[in-house]
Amino acid sequence: MKLFSLFHSPKGNKYVIYYTVILVMASGSVVFATVQPFALPVLDRGAIFFEGFLSMFMLARHDKTGAAFMAHLRKFGLFESS
Repeated sequence: MKLFSLFHSPKGNKYVIYYTVILVMASGSVVFATVQPFALPVLDRGAIFFEGFLSMFMLARHDKTGAAFMAHLRKFGLFESS
């Protein structure tokens, strides 16, 4: 099970790299499907959106990445801390 600890433990840098790659691939697929050089079934599009959402959620679990994201939101005034 130590092999799969990369996917569940948000403490390492490989965790961030793995889920960032997944997010980039999902985002690229969505952009590519929007241009529509090929047709994707609705179920496949839903799976791609779910995969992108899941990778964003997993990235938010990482301490440094989550803190940096919140700092960016505060900088743009999208999130006000109390």
